[in-house]
Amino acid sequence: MTEDTARRRGHADGHPDPWRTSMKRAEGKVAFITGAARGQGRAHALRLAGEGADIIAVDLCESVGTTPYDGATDADLAETGKRVEELGGRVLARQADVRDLGALERVVEEGLSRFGGIDVVCANAGIASFGSALELTEQMWHDVLDINLTGVWKTVRATAPSMVERGRGGSIILTSLIAGLIGFPNLAHYTAAKHGVTGLMRVLAIELAPHHIRVNSVHPATVDTPMVVNEASWKLFLGGIDGATREQAAVGMKALNALPIPWLDVADISNAVLYLASDKSRHVTGTTMVGRGAVSHGATAVNARRAYTSSATPSSGVILGERNSLSASLRARCMLASARAGLRRPKPQGAETATTGRASARSTRRSATEARDGCCSSIRPTMSGTSLSSSRSGS
Repeated sequence: MTEDTARRRGHADGHPDPWRTSMKRAEGKVAFITGAARGQGRAHALRLAGEGADIIAVDLCESVGTTPYDGATDADLAETGKRVEELGGRVLARQADVRDLGALERVVEEGLSRFGGIDVVCANAGIASFGSALELTEQMWHDVLDINLTGVWKTVRATAPSMVERGRGGSIILTSLIAGLIGFPNLAHYTAAKHGVTGLMRVLAIELAPHHIRVNSVHPATVDTPMVVNEASWKLFLGGIDGATREQAAVGMKALNALPIPWLDVADISNAVLYLASDKSRHVTGTTMVGRGAVSHGATAVNARRAYTSSATPSSGVILGERNSLSASLRARCMLASARAGLRRPKPQGAETATTGRASARSTRRSATEARDGCCSSIRPTMSGTSLSSSRSGS
């Protein structure tokens, strides 16, 4: 179909004309969002409401005892509702715990009664606490797994049946994190939960596809929310520096990201959520959408601390971009490529020249191997799960 034909006809499958841009991207949709009182959840609610959606906003509205920061409050949830209405959207804001399936189902029933259906689900609620895998308490483990993984399943379990019954398809968006794709020391429970979310997404995408319900996950790196913006988090990502400040963390946490930024803004994630919620992604399902503004590439808190220490010690003369594992990896690849190219060159004529050529190739290959080993050693703490306490001794 040509572009001109698409503009004139739209699509025979009943979806909006893909070339039309004047319509708001979430016009007429109803979005069910957990963890909506503040942070990413509130940002998603406001972004979708600004694009024409009505919002069912859910939050625990209390602190979880094992987290090092305070939870959202009733006032935070009320503020989200107020701001949604200011954007012209209708809102149903309710306190509910994602660990309580019955409570979620009651909110869903109330939402269906008021709005008629649910088109978008953002399973966003999540918490974090910190400690090595061998130091975590049972309660810390259960709180994170119950909210960050089981709570995501319960959110889908409460909402998806009505979407299937309605027969109009929809979009389910699960908030994972970069920790759902790689390992992070001192976050074993969090990493396990987020990897579980990624697997859950992939299964749901298959099971719900016959009902035209798309399921995707978003995987941002660090985001400027209360979960990250607290002293315990700054201390973790700076390798155990006591009394760490936001300014110090901003320097060190750049080492976790490919772009030279410490964290993403919530609006960056909400833009991805809007795309997945809209008909612009009507054939996108089963994907892991990484926060492209700040993609972690295997750097650890050790790298962050080194970066901060380097910036605070002018005499060291070390620039962050030259010390992170990505740069080392690129250098190693280049040297390996040079070695392979040398080995592929035609053998020179004469035994003496051939011997010299082979010796040169072996020397190049050894240099490349040394560079590769240096790269791997910078990445190894993340991949092996080495705790920060043991890693710090070599930093």
